Amino acid sequence: MYLQVVAGLELSIEPSVSTLLARVSRFLSGQGIKAYLTGGFVRDWLMEREAGDIDIAVAGDALETAQSLTAELGGRYVPLDETNRIARVVLNDEATPSGEKLMLDFTSFKGGIEDDLGRRDFTINAIAIDI
Repeated sequence: MYLQVVAGLELSIEPSVSTLLARVSRFLSGQGIKAYLTGGFVRDWLMEREAGDIDIAVAGDALETAQSLTAELGGRYVPLDETNRIARVVLNDEATPSGEKLMLDFTSFKGGIEDDLGRRDFTINAIAIDI
């Protein structure tokens, strides 16, 4: 497995997304949940493209985390795959700082994030940033 850590990497992110991620980070930290931005969101961010959703891997139960976050932020909770513990939080216009619709997709991982990334389907999606 190839693991690259880039120290001091700075990328610009849309202010509304940055504000939302700060809220999500504070909530998850307050719950003691380790989380990473992963997959297509990170790929698109690195390529300076707009992402369709925000992928977040959590050390814990993604379904419970997504439900709790929905209660905190508003929006709608959508279980995508109960067996594999995958859920989506759809934030409506009122729940986002810019008034746009955003989706947060949550997956669970056990062990370290490196193990989770090694199981991903496409190498380009096997990237993560500590939230």
